[in-house]
Amino acid sequence: MTLGKLSRKLLKGLRLLNAKLWMAVAAIALKITYPQHAVAFKRSLVRRYVAHVGDDTSFSPNLLVFWGFNTRIGKGCSLGFNFQIFDFAEVSIGDNLLASHNITLVAGTHTQDASRTYIPGPISIGRNVWIGANVVIVGPCSIGDDCVIGANSFVKGKVPAGSTIGGSPARIIR
Repeated sequence: MTLGKLSRKLLKGLRLLNAKLWMAVAAIALKITYPQHAVAFKRSLVRRYVAHVGDDTSFSPNLLVFWGFNTRIGKGCSLGFNFQIFDFAEVSIGDNLLASHNITLVAGTHTQDASRTYIPGPISIGRNVWIGANVVIVGPCSIGDDCVIGANSFVKGKVPAGSTIGGSPARIIR
Protein backbone atom coordinates (compact mmCIF):
# COMPACT_ATOMS: atom_id res chain seq x y z
CA MET A 1 0.00 0.00 0.00
CA THR A 2 1.39 3.38 -0.98
CA LEU A 3 1.79 6.22 1.48
CA GLY A 4 -0.94 8.21 -0.33
CA LYS A 5 -3.49 5.40 -0.02
CA LEU A 6 -2.57 4.90 3.63
CA SER A 7 -2.98 8.63 4.31
CA ARG A 8 -6.42 8.68 2.65
CA LYS A 9 -7.52 5.62 4.66
CA LEU A 10 -6.25 7.18 7.87
CA LEU A 11 -8.01 10.49 7.13
CA LYS A 12 -11.27 8.66 6.41
CA GLY A 13 -10.91 6.72 9.66
CA LEU A 14 -10.28 9.92 11.63
CA ARG A 15 -13.35 11.56 10.07
CA LEU A 16 -15.49 8.56 11.04
CA LEU A 17 -14.09 8.61 14.59
CA ASN A 18 -14.76 12.35 14.84
CA ALA A 19 -18.33 11.79 13.59
CA LYS A 20 -18.90 9.07 16.20
CA LEU A 21 -17.54 11.34 18.94
CA TRP A 22 -19.86 14.10 17.73
CA MET A 23 -22.87 11.76 17.89
CA ALA A 24 -21.98 10.82 21.48
CA VAL A 25 -21.56 14.46 22.52
CA ALA A 26 -24.79 15.47 20.81
CA ALA A 27 -26.72 12.58 22.35
CA ILE A 28 -25.68 13.60 25.85
CA ALA A 29 -25.03 17.32 25.96
CA LEU A 30 -27.29 18.90 23.34
CA LYS A 31 -30.51 17.13 24.31
CA ILE A 32 -30.55 18.70 27.75
CA THR A 33 -32.56 21.89 28.10
CA TYR A 34 -29.95 24.35 29.26
CA PRO A 35 -30.54 27.68 30.95
CA GLN A 36 -30.20 30.54 28.48
CA HIS A 37 -26.73 31.51 29.80
CA ALA A 38 -25.34 28.16 28.56
CA VAL A 39 -25.74 29.09 24.86
CA ALA A 40 -22.01 29.80 24.54
CA PHE A 41 -21.22 26.37 26.00
CA LYS A 42 -23.44 24.60 23.46
CA ARG A 43 -21.97 26.70 20.65
CA SER A 44 -18.44 25.69 21.69
CA LEU A 45 -19.41 21.99 21.62
CA VAL A 46 -20.89 22.32 18.15
CA ARG A 47 -17.84 24.27 16.92
CA ARG A 48 -15.61 21.39 17.99
CA TYR A 49 -17.34 18.93 15.66
CA VAL A 50 -18.94 21.00 12.88
CA ALA A 51 -16.80 22.44 10.06
CA HIS A 52 -17.80 26.06 10.72
CA VAL A 53 -20.23 27.83 13.05
CA GLY A 54 -20.49 31.63 12.94
CA ASP A 55 -20.58 33.99 15.92
CA ASP A 56 -23.85 34.64 17.75
CA THR A 57 -25.45 31.45 16.45
CA SER A 58 -27.78 29.77 18.94
CA PHE A 59 -29.13 26.22 19.15
CA SER A 60 -32.17 24.85 20.91
CA PRO A 61 -32.02 21.33 22.39
CA ASN A 62 -31.96 18.23 20.16
CA LEU A 63 -29.68 19.64 17.47
CA LEU A 64 -28.49 16.77 15.26
CA VAL A 65 -25.67 17.09 12.72
CA PHE A 66 -24.91 13.69 11.18
CA TRP A 67 -21.27 14.02 9.99
CA GLY A 68 -20.37 17.60 10.83
CA PHE A 69 -17.42 18.06 8.49
CA ASN A 70 -19.76 18.83 5.54
CA THR A 71 -21.68 21.57 7.38
CA ARG A 72 -21.11 25.33 7.53
CA ILE A 73 -23.43 27.55 9.58
CA GLY A 74 -23.23 31.34 9.27
CA LYS A 75 -23.28 33.97 12.00
CA GLY A 76 -26.36 35.14 13.86
CA CYS A 77 -28.41 32.02 13.09
CA SER A 78 -31.11 30.71 15.41
CA LEU A 79 -31.85 26.99 15.08
CA GLY A 80 -35.03 25.79 16.77
CA PHE A 81 -35.79 22.62 18.72
CA ASN A 82 -35.06 19.36 16.87
CA PHE A 83 -33.09 20.94 13.99
CA GLN A 84 -31.55 18.04 12.05
CA ILE A 85 -28.83 18.11 9.39
CA PHE A 86 -27.99 14.90 7.53
CA ASP A 87 -24.89 16.23 5.76
CA PHE A 88 -24.14 13.42 3.31
CA ALA A 89 -23.01 16.23 0.96
CA GLU A 90 -22.12 19.88 1.62
CA VAL A 91 -24.64 21.92 3.64
CA SER A 92 -24.12 25.68 3.71
CA ILE A 93 -26.34 27.92 5.84
CA GLY A 94 -26.02 31.68 5.37
CA ASP A 95 -26.01 34.38 8.05
CA ASN A 96 -29.12 35.24 10.09
CA LEU A 97 -31.16 32.10 9.44
CA LEU A 98 -34.26 31.97 11.64
CA ALA A 99 -35.40 28.34 11.78
CA SER A 100 -38.41 27.16 13.75
CA HIS A 101 -38.83 23.70 15.28
CA ASN A 102 -38.58 20.26 13.62
CA ILE A 103 -36.55 21.28 10.57
CA THR A 104 -34.81 18.50 8.63
CA LEU A 105 -32.09 19.02 6.00
CA VAL A 106 -31.14 15.91 3.98
CA ALA A 107 -28.19 16.51 1.64
CA GLY A 108 -28.76 13.66 -0.75
CA THR A 109 -31.21 11.14 -2.04
CA HIS A 110 -31.16 7.85 -3.95
CA THR A 111 -32.45 6.48 -7.21
CA GLN A 112 -35.94 5.07 -7.31
CA ASP A 113 -34.94 1.80 -8.98
CA ALA A 114 -34.08 -1.43 -7.18
CA SER A 115 -30.39 -0.44 -6.82
CA ARG A 116 -31.21 2.53 -4.56
CA THR A 117 -27.97 4.18 -5.71
CA TYR A 118 -27.00 7.12 -3.51
CA ILE A 119 -27.03 10.57 -5.13
CA PRO A 120 -25.30 13.37 -3.17
CA GLY A 121 -27.29 16.58 -3.11
CA PRO A 122 -25.74 19.69 -1.58
CA ILE A 123 -27.94 22.20 0.21
CA SER A 124 -27.30 25.94 0.15
CA ILE A 125 -29.44 28.31 2.22
CA GLY A 126 -28.90 32.03 1.66
CA ARG A 127 -28.76 34.92 4.13
CA ASN A 128 -31.77 36.24 6.09
CA VAL A 129 -33.95 33.17 5.45
CA TRP A 130 -36.90 32.34 7.68
CA ILE A 131 -38.04 28.69 7.87
CA GLY A 132 -41.36 27.78 9.51
CA ALA A 133 -41.99 24.69 11.63
CA ASN A 134 -41.90 21.10 10.31
CA VAL A 135 -40.07 21.84 7.05
CA VAL A 136 -38.07 19.19 5.15
CA ILE A 137 -35.38 20.35 2.71
CA VAL A 138 -33.82 17.71 0.43
CA GLY A 139 -30.75 18.29 -1.71
CA PRO A 140 -29.84 19.20 -4.26
CA CYS A 141 -31.42 22.45 -3.13
CA SER A 142 -30.47 26.11 -3.35
CA ILE A 143 -32.49 28.69 -1.41
CA GLY A 144 -31.73 32.33 -2.22
CA ASP A 145 -31.30 35.24 0.20
CA ASP A 146 -34.30 36.82 1.98
CA CYS A 147 -36.69 33.87 1.46
CA VAL A 148 -39.57 32.74 3.68
CA ILE A 149 -40.52 29.05 3.78
CA GLY A 150 -43.96 28.30 5.18
CA ALA A 151 -44.60 25.66 7.83
CA ASN A 152 -45.05 22.00 6.82
CA SER A 153 -43.30 22.47 3.46
CA PHE A 154 -41.21 20.03 1.43
CA VAL A 155 -38.47 21.91 -0.44
CA LYS A 156 -36.22 20.64 -3.23
CA GLY A 157 -34.57 22.38 -6.18
CA LYS A 158 -33.91 26.10 -6.68
CA VAL A 159 -35.75 28.82 -4.75
CA PRO A 160 -35.19 32.36 -6.12
CA ALA A 161 -34.01 35.11 -3.75
CA GLY A 162 -36.78 37.10 -2.09
CA SER A 163 -39.41 34.37 -2.58
CA THR A 164 -42.08 33.20 -0.20
CA ILE A 165 -42.78 29.50 -0.70
CA GLY A 166 -44.97 26.90 0.94
CA GLY A 167 -46.69 23.56 0.47
CA SER A 168 -45.73 19.98 -0.20
CA PRO A 169 -44.07 20.15 -2.64
CA ALA A 170 -43.26 23.79 -2.00
CA ARG A 171 -44.33 26.31 -4.64
CA ILE A 172 -43.74 30.04 -4.93
CA ILE A 173 -46.51 31.99 -3.21
CA ARG A 174 -45.02 35.42 -3.96
